[in-house]
Amino acid sequence: MGVRPISDRGDVDDLTKEFLIESGEGLDCMERCLNDLQAGADNGVALAEIFRAVHTIKGTVGFLGFPRLERLAHAGEALLARLRDGKCSINGDTVDLLMQLTDRFRSVLELIESKGHEGRREADKDTELLEMLKQAATATPSSTRQTVGAVNGREKAVNTVETTVRVEVEVLNRLMNLVGELVQTRNQFLKAEVSEESFTRLGQRLDSVTANFRETVMQARMQPVGQLFQRFPRLAREVAATCGKSVRLEFIGGETGLDKSLLEMLKDPLAHAVRNAIDHGIEAPEIRFPRGKPVEGKIQLRAFHEGGQIVVEVKDDGAGIDDEKVVQRAVERGLITPDRGRAMGHADAMELLFEPGFSTNDEVTLISGRGVGLDVVRENVERVGGTVELESILGEGTTLRMRVPLTLAIVPAMIARCGEQMFAVPHSTLLEMVVVHTREKAAVIQSIGNARMFLLRDRLVPLLDLSEVLGIGCDQANGFYIAILEAKGRRFGLIVDDIADPQEIVVKPLSRALNGLTAYSGATILGDGQTALILDTTSLARSARLCDAREHAVEDVKGRVEAMSPHPGDAARVPMLVFANHRRERSVVPLACVERIEKVLPEAIETLAGRGVMQYLDELVELEDAGELLQKQRHEGESEARFVLICRKPIDHGVRVGLVVRDVLDIAEGEVLPAISLRHGKAARVNGRLAIFCAGFEALKEAA
Repeated sequence: MGVRPISDRGDVDDLTKEFLIESGEGLDCMERCLNDLQAGADNGVALAEIFRAVHTIKGTVGFLGFPRLERLAHAGEALLARLRDGKCSINGDTVDLLMQLTDRFRSVLELIESKGHEGRREADKDTELLEMLKQAATATPSSTRQTVGAVNGREKAVNTVETTVRVEVEVLNRLMNLVGELVQTRNQFLKAEVSEESFTRLGQRLDSVTANFRETVMQARMQPVGQLFQRFPRLAREVAATCGKSVRLEFIGGETGLDKSLLEMLKDPLAHAVRNAIDHGIEAPEIRFPRGKPVEGKIQLRAFHEGGQIVVEVKDDGAGIDDEKVVQRAVERGLITPDRGRAMGHADAMELLFEPGFSTNDEVTLISGRGVGLDVVRENVERVGGTVELESILGEGTTLRMRVPLTLAIVPAMIARCGEQMFAVPHSTLLEMVVVHTREKAAVIQSIGNARMFLLRDRLVPLLDLSEVLGIGCDQANGFYIAILEAKGRRFGLIVDDIADPQEIVVKPLSRALNGLTAYSGATILGDGQTALILDTTSLARSARLCDAREHAVEDVKGRVEAMSPHPGDAARVPMLVFANHRRERSVVPLACVERIEKVLPEAIETLAGRGVMQYLDELVELEDAGELLQKQRHEGESEARFVLICRKPIDHGVRVGLVVRDVLDIAEGEVLPAISLRHGKAARVNGRLAIFCAGFEALKEAA
């Protein structure tokens, strides 16, 4: 009796499902071996593995009734047999042809899995590939030079979501034993006498078994990151060929375990990162050689544990990122003002690269130029509670670092109450908790303009009230709590009514009907059966404009301050802003340290913890008012605006301060006179006249 084709059976039976799983694993192995062949590995070992994978597919499809797969496997096996016997030579064309065969196998398997048949109407597409395989097996390798859709086909393979996972038998045995212990503990609960001692003992036993069960389940979900890394050598090779570059991938920490769901999530971000590293980072061979670099560029994929998280790095030895070019492009596109661009440091410039639609490429190519890249990487990683960092050294290379939690299934969280509703805040974003009693509220929380701020150990932190953000009731009659959170490197405080003991929660995805609620990343069921929504702190911060990377234009009362270049060969002379201090003395600061010149009315200044502060962009800036000009002006009832210089102090790592000055006089080049020290700073000479060089701005080279 013949075997009926699966299309006639109308479903995918268990035998076919097992075939699909094993074939997928065989194709993964085949692809790895092909990459090894391209890199110059031992031909005999790699060819034996490839031959075994194709032969297994050929031997099984005949029984299952898949003639299309059988024809492809037969042609591939014929070529591999001649390669194995040394009757054909292995070169790049042969590897490309076998890669195409791998892609065709995958596409047919996807049809079988999704539709239950192998695509009879699409079988005609195999004619060209079958003919090329036949020619390669019987003639010279020169006839295999054709390739079809290499890059696009590979991206589809990279982004395919796997729905199965292989678990070691030892782990399954441990799970079975733990299930038995759970059943035994349940039976003891049902038969136990109602007494405090018995329930305490059984509760402790249940807690121990549950903890072991949870750890074992998490271990079953863990997969080595190396499985993901092995998907990218071919992508790198084909993208590099498209860009006319030579690239080699290195893997470190492939044995590091990561939750299966997170492993799938990292496919897209890693594909973007590898592609960007090749297209933007690695230079062409004719550029690398004169710079003393190897002609072949290197991209390193590395994974390791750090601080309860998994860190995955993509590091290249390319040209690095030119801060000036990034800032210039951002100014051209209106993302920032020219003044803001001149004041930007390296970290600020790197943040611009994550802006949606931002690209430094002048032309749109098959690989890049559309402005879709790092913003997608950050969005995908932050969606699972991770963070993305970017570091670059011009001329040496760039590192993209992604930090993700070990698992999304069970995470430690703080349980907070707001009104009658419960919420969960993942510990990965929680820095600390602060309790505020009702009598202390006025002293620790200040309203400045439309912003509320909290003074935490001499540092001002913007505040959000969860009840106001979500539009729900609150109960803060006896005080409240402030959760200090961090999102995109920015700290903020979240006001909640009360908190419960921290606990490990089982994360449940939200229904599709609730996908529009960006404030939540999921839900969980608490011990008392109540449902708690899991807060997405990054979305909360973004909705409150606390993490907006763009700067908003502020009216420039004094006019645009244009930067001036120092005299060639005279490093001591730098552009300086000259102003009159409270005693009408001439004072100067390096112009490069001055970000804005603001004209501020007295009512815009607030006092917080005995210090004068003002709102500037999205933060509070502390004022240095040595002569108490604003205080005197307020006491005397004057309403005239005062000049405030918004500066970044090099001595304080670029922290913004506001210098209250009597008047702005001039912009001119000057030099510091180190031999002369005055009470309020060093002496400087500007346009032949002495002036006071303000303390705290001594790092002239960094400032300039």
